[in-house]
Amino acid sequence: MSDVVNLQEPYNLEPCMGLIECPGCGFMIPEELVVCWKCGKRLSS
Repeated sequence: MSDVVNLQEPYNLEPCMGLIECPGCGFMIPEELVVCWKCGKRLSS
């Protein structure tokens, strides 16, 4: 049954929320964040 989808895959790595690239450090973060959690740069929404 190798064609069955593996439900054990970590889907939390790809959340439903949209991801954007931080203009400061390029880290991928959820677009609803106000401040980048990697470099602390404030995001323009």
